[in-house]
Amino acid sequence: MISYTVRLKPRAERELDRLPIAFARRIWEKLLTLERHSRPRGAAKLEGVEGYRIRVGDYRIVYLVDDDQRVVDVARRRAVPPIHPRFHQRRSSAPPVRMTKRGGSTR
Repeated sequence: MISYTVRLKPRAERELDRLPIAFARRIWEKLLTLERHSRPRGAAKLEGVEGYRIRVGDYRIVYLVDDDQRVVDVARRRAVPPIHPRFHQRRSSAPPVRMTKRGGSTR
């Protein structure tokens, strides 16, 4: 099996140092798996730019793979932006239903 060297850019290292220990440990575990599998299950190719991303909890790790040099360069770590609650509302094409006192409905 081919082994890769994982290198952290200074920015990624600073961001990792600022995290609580529990989160940092999970991210380090994932980074260590990149030594064996540079494109693990769940990794997504970035659109429009070179590189990949993997998700660890609420964080994304963005990295580049150089297969010739067998190097994985970790560029940064980012928190996943929360999804706005408005997008979770059920959308219906029917107008809202109002209930009358007798239990019937009117539109």
